Amino acid sequence: MIGALGAVVGLASLAVVVVLMAPFALRNERWAVRHPDRAISCWIALILTGAMLFVAAAVGALFATVRNGTRPPDPSAWVEQTALTLAAWGGLAVIGGLLAMIWTRSAPLADADRATRRRLNLVAGTASYDREQAGGIEVVYVDSPVPLALAERFGGCRILVTRGLREALSVAQLRTVLAHERCHLLRRHHLVLRIAAVNLACFPSLRGARAFERAVHLLIEMSADDHAARSCGVDATAAALDTLAEVQGVPSAALRALRLRRYQVRSSRVGTNGSQSNRMPASSGVRSALR
Repeated sequence: MIGALGAVVGLASLAVVVVLMAPFALRNERWAVRHPDRAISCWIALILTGAMLFVAAAVGALFATVRNGTRPPDPSAWVEQTALTLAAWGGLAVIGGLLAMIWTRSAPLADADRATRRRLNLVAGTASYDREQAGGIEVVYVDSPVPLALAERFGGCRILVTRGLREALSVAQLRTVLAHERCHLLRRHHLVLRIAAVNLACFPSLRGARAFERAVHLLIEMSADDHAARSCGVDATAAALDTLAEVQGVPSAALRALRLRRYQVRSSRVGTNGSQSNRMPASSGVRSALR
């Protein structure tokens, strides 16, 4: 009996430790900047592992309680039996409460998604002036002077590009932007953003939730930058980011271009002699965004 109770307590304690350690997955900022995909995967894996450990502890306590109910009463073990019963029902109550909170806090996010879907469908249907296929994904060019490109999965995968951005970029730079947005769609980065948003909505006062939500946006952008650099070359991708920083007034794009040049991403179009050292330190701007 003590062994069952100890196992339940151990699993629950380990779950708490794993979840609390998740924010430290990005403490090594140079590693996170160099490998954004691995950093995102590591953080999510820690959170999911902690959740599964807690569920395992609750299920284990419930199983032990049911098993004890089929045995003759043991007066000498009533403390352990009571503790297991409390742990089982308490764990189920916590899981139910968390699920209810996630459902409640996710509702406004779902409403916002539906509103965004309606607006994007309206824009794509009424303001588009050209369409093409890029890597099997539809690209819709919208007649707007605002320099913008975005990937959206509402009603199917497609990329929206405004006239303002199309005219500001060269053909090679536009190709890198399309590769960047295509990466967001193929790797389902919207799900990562949703996890971060729900996590923050459920635990707005936790430092780890705020750090994850802040860092994940930058990390998925760097992940897509790497994909574009491998597909179209580092020079073209960095040049496109510099142009975006200028026409959109977004300094982070210039920092991401600097990152690509410092941490040269191997590309099928870049030879071994063209690659730069990957030991250059990350820029202070990128590091501060991950804190």
